[in-house]
Amino acid sequence: ALTIQKAPVREIDPRVREAARTLGIEDVLQKYPYQMSGGQKQRVAAARATVTRPHLVLADEPTGALDSKSARQLLESLAHLNERGSTILMVTHSMDEVAQLADRMLVLNEGTIEMSGTPREVFSHAARLAEIGLSVPQVTALFLRLRELGVDVDPTTFTVEQAVPQLRALLEGRAHA
Repeated sequence: ALTIQKAPVREIDPRVREAARTLGIEDVLQKYPYQMSGGQKQRVAAARATVTRPHLVLADEPTGALDSKSARQLLESLAHLNERGSTILMVTHSMDEVAQLADRMLVLNEGTIEMSGTPREVFSHAARLAEIGLSVPQVTALFLRLRELGVDVDPTTFTVEQAVPQLRALLEGRAHA
């Protein structure tokens, strides 16, 4: 891909090695595809897609066949690409992944747009998401349950980073931060 894009020869090896390191596949660089596991092949495909630093990445259930460590590495790679200016369009049923990466969401239901907005806006409709077969992130589910029990937390919390200060404040006897 880099050769087709006419990337300078001196950039090709470092960029390939960076993508391999990011996705934890340095050990498969010298292997043939038939020698790789399904997860390794998926990570190689992701590395190939990301090594060119594309403007747009289309990712359809990108972590579907990956173990949790490999999935985390792939999501970090996508986040890194996004920070460098790439747009990531990801199709997934994993709301925890969406919570980590998305700044905008479209929720489709039977081919039509059911909801659109920021993760905070969309996840605030937990009941409707459940009706169409989707869940909210685990953190959101926990905070919704705490709210039902009368605990003063923000029920639109959807990441661990957002949850920690509130939980810390609860442990210290203060209202949510």
